[in-house]
This record gives sequence, structure tokens and C-alpha cells, in this order.
Amino acid sequence: DLKILRTEHDAYLNKLTGWDRLFESLAVFGMFFALLALSGFYAYYRETSLLTDFRRFLTVLTLAVATVGLAHLAAGNDIRAELVPLMVFGLTVAIAFHTEIALLLAAELALIVAFTLGHGLGEYVILVSGTSSSILLLGRIRTRSKLILVGLASALVAGATTAGVNVLEHQPLDRFL
Repeated sequence: DLKILRTEHDAYLNKLTGWDRLFESLAVFGMFFALLALSGFYAYYRETSLLTDFRRFLTVLTLAVATVGLAHLAAGNDIRAELVPLMVFGLTVAIAFHTEIALLLAAELALIVAFTLGHGLGEYVILVSGTSSSILLLGRIRTRSKLILVGLASALVAGATTAGVNVLEHQPLDRFL
């Protein structure tokens, strides 16, 4: 069944004209530009240190690019390993800056990862739920065990979200288990 689906998909891609590919490329560029504008406006009004300190900006940018790359490397299986680099990114930015910028950037990176991996909206929801829960649960780190508890709670949230997404997409729950 998967071979037939892949063959149909390849036939569809071969049928696309140059204009179709151009419009798709422009749409992708527009989406990335909108994400950049959203982040830029937030940084301008709420996180000015990112714009005034080039070293901080370059650090966050490098971390974001590395996160997307690591998520792609980790995405080769069904255990949602691409979630780990996104969570580490979100937690790092939340510790270094503020919760709001961490949520914004993590949600944007989750969209980039889900889109570039060819996933749908359901996968994006799973990535955002796991990452957002870890950022929101972090708060102040008073003990070393707090990060472990945050990771376990986020894993439970991601697992429950995966089950919910599978139900909404009419997928069997054994895909989750």
C-alpha cells in the first residue's frame, strides 16, 4: 500500500508545472518571512537585548539552526525523537531569556520542522504540545531533579496529545502504542 501511495505521489510531483513549483516556493518563502516578521516585532517591542547585542542574536540564531538540523537527524523513526532538540531549544531559551520568547521561537521552529519533514498539522500539534509544556512547567530551577520531572511531564503531555491526534485523524491507537 505504501509503494502505491509513493508512486501516486511521485506521479503527482512529475505532473506539476514550473509555475506550480514557483507558487509553492513563493508560499513557503512567504510563510518563513511571516515567521521572521513576527519574531522581529516581538524582539523589537519585548526583547530588545536580542537586537542590540549581536552576540546574543547570533547565539539564538545558531541554536535555532542547530535545532532544526538535529531534529531532522532525529526524525528517522516513529518515536518522535525530533521533539527532543525542540524541547532542549525551548528550555534553553526560557532559561536564558523569558518564557514568552521561548514559546514563540519554539512554536516557529516546530512549524519549520514539521513542514520541512513533510508532516501535517497533527504532527505540528504534537511537537508544539510537548515543547510548550516543557517551557511552561520549567519555572525556576531550584533542584537538579526539576529538569527530569519537567521532561517526564512533557513526555506524558506529548504521549496524550499523540493519542488524541490519532483519534482525531481516525488512526488506530496501536500507531501510538
